[in-house]
Amino acid sequence: GEETPTPTANTNNNAEEEEEIEDETAVAMNSTTSQKEDRQWCFVRGAHGEGVLLKSLRTGDNLAIDSSGNVVLAADDTPGTTSSVTWDMECVTGELCFLSNPSLEKRIRCDMAGMLKLTNAWKGWEVFRIMETGNHHYVKISSWMHSQWLLCSTAAGDVTCCSHAASLLLEDDNNGRCSLWAIEKSPKGESGQGVIIRSKAHHRLLSVKDGELKTYNPDTGDENEETTEASLIAAQQSSSTDSSSSSKQWWNNSVRSMNQSMNQSMRKVQKRLSQSSIKDDEKDTVIPQKDTLVWQVEAAHRQTYYFINVNNDKNPKQQPRSIGPFPYATPNLRQTDKIQLKRTATSTKLYLTEKEQYISCSPEGNITLVHVDPDDDQNTEWIMEKPSFQEGG
Repeated sequence: GEETPTPTANTNNNAEEEEEIEDETAVAMNSTTSQKEDRQWCFVRGAHGEGVLLKSLRTGDNLAIDSSGNVVLAADDTPGTTSSVTWDMECVTGELCFLSNPSLEKRIRCDMAGMLKLTNAWKGWEVFRIMETGNHHYVKISSWMHSQWLLCSTAAGDVTCCSHAASLLLEDDNNGRCSLWAIEKSPKGESGQGVIIRSKAHHRLLSVKDGELKTYNPDTGDENEETTEASLIAAQQSSSTDSSSSSKQWWNNSVRSMNQSMNQSMRKVQKRLSQSSIKDDEKDTVIPQKDTLVWQVEAAHRQTYYFINVNNDKNPKQQPRSIGPFPYATPNLRQTDKIQLKRTATSTKLYLTEKEQYISCSPEGNITLVHVDPDDDQNTEWIMEKPSFQEGG
């Protein structure tokens, strides 16, 4: 019989193709791994605890800035890059909130110059960001619109703004300004429900005195506040007098005195602004400072939402529709009504902020808007539940 030919060439070709496929797969896997490593960085504390280094996990090089301002990679032993590889990290996340004083029905406002005052408004300049610091549950309170300013306090009870850079120098200065705060639930017996905001260094509580933001010492009642401030200024002046033997010290003392004068002038301007903001709404009786210790931290969006229907079983291709203008539904989000959720102990009120009306449902199932006090109208009470068969609520 005839011998069956051996498929040597075909076998070799198949083997070569399999090897090529394996090589391509390996290259693709290595490429994917390399891409993941290229995007991974580790943080290393800088020398003497100054800043951090951003090191590439793949190469071990540092993210740096050269003399031209370009972002580059630099090795540890690269000359002339000691300062350019060190970075300062700041947290820009955190809850956006209004800080309201229920006793005065006012909110804290911070303007572009860092001036603080109390106001009736609910706008952007009244929004603050509460940022975690990793310092034993203490936080920093930053203006949202003017993020360069942080809320800080002094040993004498003044409340002002300071920069992020200044706050890093002030954290361990118990005699100067402090930018760290503890937000704690108000203890029983305090007037109103809410929180107290306590300074870390001075253990004083954020409050309002004569229309001006201050901190209050609950142990002494601040009877000696003016004496404390006067003694601090006197001590600084005494120190300036004792150390004025040389021209350099004289110059430093002059600069310090000028800064003190500028700070005092800013505090006077801030005091006038704060007092003028509540002058028109001043009540017959002045609210004592000890009765303004409780604050309410309210979400900056004020629980305001758009209501959008995300499912339509009859027409899956139809665009989602939102409520607005009431009582219609529209796919145009520009016409959507803003609905604020006002929660009670057992239900929720649906309030249209622009129309200043509540959504009501009659016993017959008719949906209308009402102006009446919702506390007297059970038709404005709604229960919100999450369904088990679909997304949304």
